[in-house]
Amino acid sequence: MNHARHSSRLLIVSVSVVVLMALLFSSLMLVTAQETDGRVNPVEHVGGAAVFCVDADFNPAAHWTDGGIRVLDAEGQELLFAAAEVIQNSGRTPGEPVQVGTGANAFGPLELLLLPNESFQLNGTDEWGKSFEFVWGGCGYTVEAPATTAPTIVPEPTCIPPQDLVDGTVAPATVIDPCDLRG
Repeated sequence: MNHARHSSRLLIVSVSVVVLMALLFSSLMLVTAQETDGRVNPVEHVGGAAVFCVDADFNPAAHWTDGGIRVLDAEGQELLFAAAEVIQNSGRTPGEPVQVGTGANAFGPLELLLLPNESFQLNGTDEWGKSFEFVWGGCGYTVEAPATTAPTIVPEPTCIPPQDLVDGTVAPATVIDPCDLRG
């Protein structure tokens, strides 16, 4: 009977691992799909929306100047569109953000701003009632992973206990002990 209980637990653990791996794989596939569809925000959550720079035919583009900036919901419905002409003729005031587009998602209004440094900012509310401010500088996925450096591995000296001399006395104190950190 103990063997049957062990087999049952092993089966449950095995099934759990398979399900966990399937979930992990599907979430990785989702992120990969988002990264390749041309959106500006494949990782940043902006109330379930996708932000695109588009050309004149509304295809994802490397820059907004041929078409504009378009924000879609998860079903592909347009939430906001700012045409390139509107952005270019926005009457910018030095040092001040300018509103170049408005719209709404299911959770509230959306506002697109052109910032003084030529970046854009999308403001809105997400499904948890939290406000977000998503700022980006260029079209396409532009957020870089933080730079990391490989850790420097410094080998520690191998500490060897003092060797007894042949007559049973301890080695002289003039020997440098790598394990003695007092100097």
